Amino acid sequence: MLCIGEKLGVRYNLLNFILNRTTMETGPLKADRSYRIEYKKGFYGLFKRTKHFDLKVENCEFDSYPQNSNLGSDVKSHLHFFGIHVEEILGYNFIKMHEWRHTGSINLYVYLVNDGLKIFRALKIMDMCIKDKFQSLGIGSQVLRLIEEISKKNSVKCIYGVLEKNGDLERRKNFYFNNGFRIEENPVFGFSNICAVKFVNSSN
Repeated sequence: MLCIGEKLGVRYNLLNFILNRTTMETGPLKADRSYRIEYKKGFYGLFKRTKHFDLKVENCEFDSYPQNSNLGSDVKSHLHFFGIHVEEILGYNFIKMHEWRHTGSINLYVYLVNDGLKIFRALKIMDMCIKDKFQSLGIGSQVLRLIEEISKKNSVKCIYGVLEKNGDLERRKNFYFNNGFRIEENPVFGFSNICAVKFVNSSN
């Protein structure tokens, strides 16, 4: 039998759950339409000049329907491995960043997650490409900082990405590690995945 304090606590948690679910599920993500990226470039390290470009952002509406049947189980498996309990994936927002001279695809999926007590978001970096001749100029690190800034404004609990094993895997691992991510080997669906994960909004 619950005492009065416990009853009030249960009612408060239930009300908070309902309000949190409603506002987060229907509200669009908070993000600017573009972000200024600056970098320095010159010949052989000489005559470096500061240059910049605007990284455009396409912020798509919330979609309560998964793209395919594997969406929920894939996200659940990754988050579970990171120590996050998941009852259900309620849907997702899609963000695309682009500026075709300097970057390739930068695609982000922001999942709305219910852990049974509260609603929060988890952001997956699906694609992130900086064109070869603009690498090692700090552009990628600025993009990660922008992703973290957007995450903090939208109750994202963790940012993660699965690193492809082809190409220069060690370089990509070092890139994420040097930007505050943890590198983990995550077995999902029987396959070994190398993941980079960073927790934000620790109060969630």
